[in-house]
Amino acid sequence: MHRQFFSEHDVGTNQIINGLLIAIIATYGKLFADVGARQVKLEKKIITDERMLLLHEKLIEWRNNYVAHSGKEKVERSVV
Repeated sequence: MHRQFFSEHDVGTNQIINGLLIAIIATYGKLFADVGARQVKLEKKIITDERMLLLHEKLIEWRNNYVAHSGKEKVERSVV
């Protein structure tokens, strides 16, 4: 995820922030996901501001590759 939110020394806070970011991204992504059981979904075309569109695309990328699915990009890493 985005490193600017995390401290190198405060593992407990990092875990809370990481959990909150995952929840936010998952919830946001659901609004645009095409799921048969849900009757309504938002379309990307409603985003008219270029900066917001770039943010939207990054959030959906994180959702698809990290939060909801394991994508082809390596976005997770562990140091032991």
